[in-house]
Amino acid sequence: KEKLPVIFAVAINVLFFLIGHWSKMFDEGTLIGIVGIVNAVLIGLIFTVLTIQDKNIYSALGFHYIWNFGLNCLLGLNVSGIDSSNSLFSMTLVNTFLTGASYGIESSIICTVVYLVVLIFLLIIGKKK
Repeated sequence: KEKLPVIFAVAINVLFFLIGHWSKMFDEGTLIGIVGIVNAVLIGLIFTVLTIQDKNIYSALGFHYIWNFGLNCLLGLNVSGIDSSNSLFSMTLVNTFLTGASYGIESSIICTVVYLVVLIFLLIIGKKK
């Protein structure tokens, strides 16, 4: 952000986040993969906005850790295509479009809606500050 225009810094950050989560995104088909890309971009934007607003990376790291731990270790859901083997609870897939199939909820339309609401909320709060 200090060496590039903000839009380029944000784009680079989101691109690296997307690349890091790409590997198994299209295993369940094109539609799940496209939703996964949209969601990876949205959550990458959320993490970037958190980092810019807080002027550190810790809130984004904490949110990411809690998200992955909660989904995988507590609920037994796949995270970014990684199977959950040992979890407190075990949840099963009912509708692949709503749950993201084997990739995980990060590739679901439910997450798209949640991510959009969170991003809009963060942007509104950021403008008020």
